[in-house]
Amino acid sequence: MTTSFTVTNEPLLEAGTYEGTIYEAQEVFDSAKGGTVIKILWNVKDHYIPENLAVSHPDQKKCAFFQKKFRRIVAALNLPAVPEGAEGEEVSYDLSTLLGKKIGVEVVHKEYNGNTYVNIKDYVLLSKPTPAPASVKTSSQNPQDGFSFLDDAVPF
Repeated sequence: MTTSFTVTNEPLLEAGTYEGTIYEAQEVFDSAKGGTVIKILWNVKDHYIPENLAVSHPDQKKCAFFQKKFRRIVAALNLPAVPEGAEGEEVSYDLSTLLGKKIGVEVVHKEYNGNTYVNIKDYVLLSKPTPAPASVKTSSQNPQDGFSFLDDAVPF
């Protein structure tokens, strides 16, 4: 079986912190990793960045690392926390709650076998915009003078 496609060489996304949206989130069994993997596809400035979190793995240190990383994602999204469990207990989480959610992501470049890959290093809360003042009035003496004042403003 063969396939044909037109090659497109998209430039790498610059390293930095961006707003990322979770485009896909699914759980799969990865025999190469020996356990359950949460596959997340991020949309960052129209660049699609895959991330695989091996949350169930024979190596307990790797397993704990990826579980902690998944918990950081959930916390930064301000979603209900992943349930805590006793050692060896299985817990579940509805991955559909992640879809379409936005989060700040730190993008880095990693070199491997002569190729440069874009990876997500960390997650940050997006800053919430400062709300506009509730009521702004134009000066009644000369509406064209460009001055304005807030209700209950303190002169200084």
